[in-house]
Amino acid sequence: LTNQNFALVTAAKGSVSGQVTDVSTGAGVSGAVVTFVSTDGTTTLGPTTTDTNGNYSIPPPSGKTDPSGNYIGSVTPPNNANGKPEFTAPPTQAITIPADVAQTVNFVLTEILATLSGTVLDNQTGLPISGATVTLTDSTGKTVGGPVTTGANGTYAFASIPTTQQAAAYALSATSPSGYFSASQTVTLSLGDKFGDPASGQAAVNIRL
Repeated sequence: LTNQNFALVTAAKGSVSGQVTDVSTGAGVSGAVVTFVSTDGTTTLGPTTTDTNGNYSIPPPSGKTDPSGNYIGSVTPPNNANGKPEFTAPPTQAITIPADVAQTVNFVLTEILATLSGTVLDNQTGLPISGATVTLTDSTGKTVGGPVTTGANGTYAFASIPTTQQAAAYALSATSPSGYFSASQTVTLSLGDKFGDPASGQAAVNIRL
């Protein structure tokens, strides 16, 4: 037998890694920003952005010989294509990073489901149409909103639309029992969209028959 030497690798002091996932699907969330700040405010680990699988890794800060201690971890959720948050920010996590131990910290995000509202209008007069039936379907033809019927003011609304992190096209269709032709148009939605909500700055989506 011959002597065999082995080199043991010690985990970097103060390093933190983990995954940010979607609570509904368990899938990793890309584009989330993870930061850890020591409770005494002297050391910051990160910020770093999660990869396509929701994973992140933060090495120890350069020049810090021993960044072990107590930290508060936080996550800033990614925005959708319209600049709106896709998830609610999770609670911060208090952790202790021991010397010479790499810490694993995972975060779970809750989706902000899309909402969509607008008015069905007469294409000639611009007046609202009551009694119109409005439906929202995805690219597979599955109904994800409605059908709902407009009231006297011609409005419709869909809440909690199950969208995805990436923007996708949906078909918004309206039919009326009062002799109008049906109409359909494409709407692009992703998590966090709130079309028709004045607070969001995203305009209502109207349909003309």
